[in-house]
Order: sequence, then C-alpha cells, then structure tokens
Amino acid sequence: MTAIHRALSRLGATILGIGLFVAAMTPAMAQQQGELRETFGDWELRCVAGSDECAITQIGKTADGQDVMEVQIRKVANLRQQDGNQVPALIVVSTPLEVALKAGMRIQVDGEGNTVGLPYERCFQRGCVVVEAMSDQAVDTFKQGNAATFTMVIIPNTEVRSNISLRGFTRAFNALKPTGG
Repeated sequence: MTAIHRALSRLGATILGIGLFVAAMTPAMAQQQGELRETFGDWELRCVAGSDECAITQIGKTADGQDVMEVQIRKVANLRQQDGNQVPALIVVSTPLEVALKAGMRIQVDGEGNTVGLPYERCFQRGCVVVEAMSDQAVDTFKQGNAATFTMVIIPNTEVRSNISLRGFTRAFNALKPTGG
C-alpha cells in the first residue's frame, strides 16, 4: 500500500463527512449537501457545517444537460508521493455505477496537450469514484485553463464527456485551507 493510499484511507472519513461523496448519493443529490460557503465563477466552496473541512465542487453535465458526475477538489496537508514530493490536492470524481471500470477516466484541459488517465478507486451502492493526487503541475494546468473535459465509458461501450468549467478555479482553490493527511 503506497503512502498516498494510506493517507487516502485516513482521509476517507473526512471526505465522507462532507456529504459530497458518491457513496450515499447521486451527483444531483450531492449538490444539495454540505454548507455552501461561497461561489467562485462555476465552482462552489462547500464545507461540513460548522467546520473548516471544505472542498471546491462542480457538477458535470452531458452535452444534453444531464448531471453525470461531481468533481471535488480538496487541499491536503502532510501528504507526500512515494518520491517525497508534497501532494497539494486530491481530486475526487463521483460517477454513476454503469461505468466501465477498466477504461478508467480521462481528463484533458482545453483540448490540448496530454490526456491524463485515472483509475477508478472503488464503487459503492450508488456510484463509483476516482480519487487521485494532484501535483502542483496539475493544479497549475487547471488554474491556467478554461475547461477540463472528463471522459468516461458507460457500459456497454459509450463514451460520455463532460466539460467542467475552470472559470473561478484559481480563486476557489486559493480559498481552500489544507485538511487531513
């Protein structure tokens, strides 16, 4: 088990406590959970009521406007990769159950550069999640971009894309305080 996965295990209760996690809800329901503290462009800063345990979130929609995922980003403290580099943030993407797990999820910012593939961490009763460390470079790419395209494969073999706006991401990310780790 890597240091990131051990830390993710410790953070699991915190992430679940926010009420934004897919284990118990769909993305549309998740949007109603957590205390809305502030909106930055297209990002919402949501927190556990009465605490500083917060994440920035956005609901991803299909081209025809259906809710298909929730993207949650949290700053973390004291979490390091195997190479010793600090992990500044975690990205948690909640999806429906019918995703093709082996296909993973792909993310590309502004339709340029590399497409990053992310594995699904696990599935719960109502959905599946990607939980992945974000490097400083990944955070900077989000800060400089306009939109991130998240692509998943729905069974049997249908690609579903959702464009997540990065408008307001820098201000939202800068408003977060590190938690956990």
